[in-house]
Amino acid sequence: LAYSIIEYHYKDSVDGGGAITRDEAQQAALKELSQIRYDKKEYFWVNDETPKMLMHPYKPELNGKNLSETKDPTGKALFLEMIQVSKANADGGFVNYMWPAPNAPKEAPPIPKISFVKLYPNWGWIVGSGIYIQDVDAVVMGIVQSLMFQFIAAMILLLIVNLMISKSIRKTVMDIANRVDQDIVGIVQVIRKEMDNLNSSSSRMVNVSQDT
Repeated sequence: LAYSIIEYHYKDSVDGGGAITRDEAQQAALKELSQIRYDKKEYFWVNDETPKMLMHPYKPELNGKNLSETKDPTGKALFLEMIQVSKANADGGFVNYMWPAPNAPKEAPPIPKISFVKLYPNWGWIVGSGIYIQDVDAVVMGIVQSLMFQFIAAMILLLIVNLMISKSIRKTVMDIANRVDQDIVGIVQVIRKEMDNLNSSSSRMVNVSQDT
């Protein structure tokens, strides 16, 4: 997005075949970039290859200043590293450093941040934007918690389904067992009836034999 905005204003300038001056196009591009926010608080800044800050929306006091001596609490000359990374990678690259959080009190210490920087060679601008590691950690923790809740809900649902299936299976087995019991009882009764009939027939035969 930021790169596209710069490209648009570059083409409007005499540098890109347009009608307005370079300074007018650059100022218009910087103004538009300064107003962009994503994820509510994240922003873009622009510095040149000096490195001099051209536009920083949260630290306007840096605008126009040479940043070659600016270092984070670990001693990293972050803006010099941004120049090296952006020149070494035409598609841009990442830089880790420490920087104050947006809208944090002046006495608040810098916190870890990772930024993506890319060089716009037509104007020698380095465009950067980053995220704070603590925000990444919070997002990851939120995802983990969400997954855990989903896992627990799935396990509870699976348990309920298993119980319902088990109950259904038990009922089916009991029905089969009852039918088998009834069938066995019926068979026994038939056998007993046949035995009784056989005994009766035997008795009559014995009586007939004695009479003769």
